[in-house]
This record gives sequence, C-alpha cells and structure tokens, in this order.
Amino acid sequence: MNATLQKIYAKVPVPVQEWAVTLRGLQIRRQRYGKEFRRLLDEGLTRERQSEGQIRQWQSEQLQRLVAHALTQVPYYREIAERLHLAPGDFRSVADLPKLPILTRDGVRRNFARLVADGVNPKQLWLGHTSGTTGSPLEFYWDNPVVVMTNVVLWRHRACAGFKIGDPFLKLTGNVIVPLAQKTPPYWRYNRALNQLFLSAFHLSEDALPHYVEAIRRFGPRFMDAYPSTAYVLARYVVSRKETIPLRGVFTSSETLLPQQREIIEQAFVCEVFDYYGLAERTVFATECEKHAGHHVNMDYGITELVDADGNHVASGEMGRAVTTGLHNWAMPLLRYETSDVTALGGAPCACGRGFPLMTAVTTKAEDIVVTPDGRHISSSTLTHPFKPMHNIRESQIVQSEPDRIVVKIVPRPEYTDEDTKQLVAGLQERLGDGVRVDLEFLSEIPRERSGKFRWVVSRVPLRF
Repeated sequence: MNATLQKIYAKVPVPVQEWAVTLRGLQIRRQRYGKEFRRLLDEGLTRERQSEGQIRQWQSEQLQRLVAHALTQVPYYREIAERLHLAPGDFRSVADLPKLPILTRDGVRRNFARLVADGVNPKQLWLGHTSGTTGSPLEFYWDNPVVVMTNVVLWRHRACAGFKIGDPFLKLTGNVIVPLAQKTPPYWRYNRALNQLFLSAFHLSEDALPHYVEAIRRFGPRFMDAYPSTAYVLARYVVSRKETIPLRGVFTSSETLLPQQREIIEQAFVCEVFDYYGLAERTVFATECEKHAGHHVNMDYGITELVDADGNHVASGEMGRAVTTGLHNWAMPLLRYETSDVTALGGAPCACGRGFPLMTAVTTKAEDIVVTPDGRHISSSTLTHPFKPMHNIRESQIVQSEPDRIVVKIVPRPEYTDEDTKQLVAGLQERLGDGVRVDLEFLSEIPRERSGKFRWVVSRVPLRF
C-alpha cells in the first residue's frame, strides 16, 4: 500500500478498513489461487514424494529451458554468452551451472534494466525488493509464474501441518493493518475473502495483549503465520498467564527461529512450529516438515549451490555461502545469485520420505525486539519496511539502549541526502510512535560482533513480561 492510500486507510472507520482488507484479499485470491495454482499444487504434492534422482531430472530439464531463454532473450546473459562463447546446448544439467559467473547483489543493481527479458512490459510485473537491512534495498521484478509457484510451495509446506485452504488463519507479520495512533482495540482486521484475522504487530503491549487473546479465542483459528519474534511475544504472554490457545500449527519465517522461541510458542499454542526460509528474490525456498530434522530445499522452486570464499563448491555437510537460481522467473532470471546467508546441505535423507534434500543451520542475522515506553513489543522484521525504498544506504543497524530512544547507525552512499533522512525517520516514527526518539549516526562502517555475525537490531531493553 503506497503512502497516500495508507493515510486514507488510517482515517476511515474500522468497518471500511475491513472492507478494504477483504477487497485486497479477493484480489490476491484471484491472482494467486486460480486453476494454474491448483494444477501446480497437485503436481508439487506428487513431485515431493519422488526420488531425489527423479526430481533432479525434472530440475535439469527446467533449467535447460530457463538458461536457453536467458542466453537468447535477456541482454545481460546474452552478453555473457557472447563473451564466454556459451550456447544453450552447453547446459544439460545442474552440474553445468558453474559455467556462468556468480551474480552479486551489486551486479543486480548495476545491471537491473539489462536483466529484464526482451519484450517484457515492467508495468505487468510485480516489483519486489529486499529489506535493506544489511545494505541498500535491492529491487527486482517477478512475473506471475513466480507468484503462483511461491504460493504452491508455501501451501505445500502448510499441508505438513494438515492445513487446508479456507481454514481460519491468524497473520502476525509486518502488515500495518491497524493505525499506530489507535490506542484501543480492535488491534486486528478480518479478511473475509481468505478467512484470515490480521493481528497488528505494532500494538503488542502488556495492556493490549489480553484483548489480542480474547479476539483470537473468539475467532477460533486453526493455524497462525508469524515472525518468530512476534509469535514469541504473544506466546510468552499466554504462558505467563498459565493459559494455552490450542492451534494445529504455527508457521514462522523471515527471522532465525531460536530454540527458546520454538519451545515457548509450542507450549502456548499446544502444537508444532513449522519454520520456513526463503528470499524476497524468489530464488530459494526451504521448508520444515513434520519430522523437524532440518529444512527441505524445494528443488522444484530453485537450485541451491554452496560455495567457499573462492567460489568453489564445498563438500556435502560443510558450511558455505548460498548461491541460488530461481527456476520460474522468466521476466528477470537470477542465475547463480549470491545471497548473504550461510548454511550446509547433505546428510541422511529425511525420515518423512520426501525426495528434497535437507538444509541445516541456516545462518542469517540475529535480531532483537524493540520495546517502546508504552510497553509495545516491536519485531525487528516489521522495522525493515521503512528501509525498503532507501537506495542511498549502504548498511544500517538499529540500537536501543533505553525505551524512549533508538539510534540508527547508517553507512551512507555518496548520493544520500537530507530527504533520505526525513523519509527514513518518518517511516520509523510511524511504526514506533512519537514516544520514541529516532537519532541517526553516520559511520564509514558498522562493526561486527566477535563471532563475525551482524545483528541488525540490538536492543538492551528487557521485555515487559
């Protein structure tokens, strides 16, 4: 929702807001869940039960078609093919992928227009972007096959917990669904089109949480989709009251799910947590099944290579940087796209019988929860949104040492201006409220922890319960 629509939305009555949410839900249902979705979901449910060899054969055939398209129809790859004397026939299997160079984030940024296929109208595509937490946000296009296949993989993942389309569902993620200025319930909006109750992730205070619990019980959900940190805040409150809210499954994503978070969430909601990992770039999707032995790499969604610092493949079971290739984006193919994440692949097949290999120990950035003076608990993932349109920030970090103040450390690009500062501060204030002062600190680099890891949000303020 753009800024103008957001302002209009914030001013209309709650019933009108729910009408708007439902209208958007109808649009999403039409775009994402049509006949093609159901056909591909049936195929996907069959494919995941095939052997790894059968799946690799399908993967290689899909890759051949995509590479042939990229080398002939995408200017960036066409130039690479000419320079390296490559032809579509040189790519017969996944093993041939290293014939192409690795594509970095900076490479995408510098060659954005040339990565778009010939004859594609950008106005008919989906514009996506990364969060911009470890650098300037990266923009890219998706076409409809990516959108449909992403939802196929997502719903296949949810089927592990017994989810069926239409089941009553909670959403506790980064959608600004309730105006921040609202100080009384309802802190939720109902999407009738998809039978979803959207819970605000920006009003999770000790005073408000009893109202959340009451609304959830009244709604009677079977499942919940949330960030680990937002689910944890809600679960921790429920457990502190010596209560439970029985669900059939909780799905978490976007942050690293910590063991202590999983334990409290499962205790509060009397069900298993099913975590999943993906990228906004839509090149990789890894999902946890009912055995919880790791994350299955969905081979029919993308190809994941693990490489060392020199770009060479690491041995099975060894940690490496993930280099990913999406298999469904014909409008803007990202082949051998380098992520910032480190993981390991390999090991024994999962006892669930699925043919997808397991990814273990995904290492991304550790994140904390910001606590406001009025007792609201703000997930770090919800704070990524103001950074997404910021192209002139090389790197950023949020530090909170006291409830009424955060310091945003910024490594600016040369193009950074006062207008960027105004836009960023306004976006953060919209989510944190006027009771939190936002100060900016400009640096040439942001120090890492001793472990070498980067924490985007560092909060030294304890939770209120």
